[in-house]
Amino acid sequence: IPIFVKDLKTAKRLAQINKNQEKFLRKVWPGKVTTVLKRKNKLPKILFVERKTIGLRIPDYKIINQLLLIINRPLAGTSANISGRPPSTKIEEVINQFKKQKSQPDLIIDAGNLPKSKPSTVLDLRISPPKILRP
Repeated sequence: IPIFVKDLKTAKRLAQINKNQEKFLRKVWPGKVTTVLKRKNKLPKILFVERKTIGLRIPDYKIINQLLLIINRPLAGTSANISGRPPSTKIEEVINQFKKQKSQPDLIIDAGNLPKSKPSTVLDLRISPPKILRP
């Protein structure tokens, strides 16, 4: 589950980020790039099971960024679709995809119809050069 953060300072509280990684992050954030980093133990373990990594992202999306500023906390977020299904661009599609699922979203924000777009790029920054996990 990616964790959305409001700024690099927050990201550095949650993950081990060296100077080279920080320089790279300043180039790609905010944006549709989720980065895998070695995590610090600052969030509930249930989010990570046995993983020692964390996926972080500073989104480039006004509503989410405003929410991050208001709550002043990291936010666990995911795609508006079930894995393997096409991305949803309308609130009705999201509701229909989850209608019969055991696990339900805690919150769905209706921001109107969204433009079709590719999922975020996922990069593993624990290695150099970064490894593309999802283009």
